[in-house]
Amino acid sequence: MSPTAFSLKGLGLKFDDGASIAPQLAQLKEIKDTVEDVDLSGNTYGIVACEDIGKALSECKNLKKAQFDDIFTSRLITEIPSALSSLCDSLLPLSYLTSVNLSDNAFGGRVASPMVPFLSSHLPLEELILSNNGLGPEGGAVVADALTELGRKSARNGGSRLRRLVCGRNRLGIELKEKGLVEGSSEKWGEVYKVHPNLKEVRMYQDDIRMPGIIMILKGLKNCHKLELIDFEDNTFSAYGPPKSIKGVKTVAAYLKHWPNLKELCLSQCLLTTPGGLVLTAALLEGKNLQLTSLKLQGNELSESVASKLVQYLKNPVGSKVMKVEFNDNRCRDMEDVENGVGVWGELKEVMEDRDGELDELEEMEEFDEEAEEEEELADDTVSETEEEGAKAKTATSDKEVDELAELVGKIGITGL
Repeated sequence: MSPTAFSLKGLGLKFDDGASIAPQLAQLKEIKDTVEDVDLSGNTYGIVACEDIGKALSECKNLKKAQFDDIFTSRLITEIPSALSSLCDSLLPLSYLTSVNLSDNAFGGRVASPMVPFLSSHLPLEELILSNNGLGPEGGAVVADALTELGRKSARNGGSRLRRLVCGRNRLGIELKEKGLVEGSSEKWGEVYKVHPNLKEVRMYQDDIRMPGIIMILKGLKNCHKLELIDFEDNTFSAYGPPKSIKGVKTVAAYLKHWPNLKELCLSQCLLTTPGGLVLTAALLEGKNLQLTSLKLQGNELSESVASKLVQYLKNPVGSKVMKVEFNDNRCRDMEDVENGVGVWGELKEVMEDRDGELDELEEMEEFDEEAEEEEELADDTVSETEEEGAKAKTATSDKEVDELAELVGKIGITGL
């Protein structure tokens, strides 16, 4: 075993008490002064075992990375809070610890609280990974509040060090209350991003966030000018209505200019729709994201008109660095045209091949009658979005910035959005 790494990864072992984990902890204690990476993932640990692990970890003063993903399989919901608390509390005094992964643990809303002392106070934290924890709106709010508190403390101590935040597959968005569906913890996550302006990577995929919640979050992300990667895959950026709206897409498009270092934008399965796709490509053509190398737009009901604007963007110098495009599972007039590279589909393939880039296989496109699509777009054009959020002003994006985007869209001939 390396003097800088301790790993029990994927052994599938069950540690219930101190005796069962004692041999492994003896090895950890031998390298406690040099170990920088501890990986406990892929095993299951009980309350007493975690207490002993916590004591051992607290002596690893040079620890930089703690990988605690998938460590509570088969444990009762009543066991996890105490076990998790022992682990998290032991990490708090470790001044070199910058990365923590707690993914694939079924915390739910009831088990988020034990993380709060650590998440709200560990100033050196640079990377937090919480994926597939079943937090739900309740647990998401607890985590978000803790991270907001961390940001405020960080501001008084030289600024936030948080650079990478992953919180996906956690159902953070929709919550059912007496007054109906509300946006869960979305507004609180918007507050998180306001106090962690140095973030470079944010991933919030598959979180069941609807358009109003997306807008809340984007208003916070607007402050993160160093962002290099944004991943919102499988959330919802528009609304079928009534009334219909693409305000979520318009918001992210308007805010692109705040992220000049953006390298990867993932908006696959986000219900962008064709009007939204045209707005997005128009914003990209403004040339505020010259570092963009990856654009993922799968499964968004985007038509050939969007593909055409995408080709225009890729051929333009402002899109010259894009080396990866994902556009599968959108709409076409004729699947044979896609397969044979006819028209815009041939242009799209050609522009990516010419730069030795990567275009996904367009093998699951939906054939959609062009006349029907035009009728749908015209119907969208008649929808007034100015009243949609009138009763919810706090969820609305900056009117000035959206107006500026509307002016831009008008200049390039996309009307009625």
